[in-house]
Amino acid sequence: MRKFMMSLGALAVFAVHTAAPAQGDQQRSPEQVIASATAAYQARDRARFVAHFADDAIVDANGFSFQGRAQIAEAYAQNFRPDAPTVRVVDREAYGNRVIDTVEYTERGQVYCCTVTAYFVEDGQITYARVTM
Repeated sequence: MRKFMMSLGALAVFAVHTAAPAQGDQQRSPEQVIASATAAYQARDRARFVAHFADDAIVDANGFSFQGRAQIAEAYAQNFRPDAPTVRVVDREAYGNRVIDTVEYTERGQVYCCTVTAYFVEDGQITYARVTM
């Protein structure tokens, strides 16, 4: 993630067809939504991961901002390669509609700590995420 977010330049917007979260997702707590998104991320299922975001969601990371599923999918593309670093949530805190994850990354046997992401969840979808490295 460190290399990926540091090396991002201008991104081309492209169409991404992702399934909307299931009807029951609106009933899940914000913490459950983030746990599901994290599971999709760890499984390297980009389409399922991005489906957790609202159509107009915003991700702010390291001075870059991405809006909408297409830009978010493109921004995270490198994180879903087979050789991308693995992630482990070391702490998760929930406050109302906010969830804050602290995540460590392992790349080629080296552990990097930590990235902190604050998520805002509305109606079962991530509407905003701020990634701090």
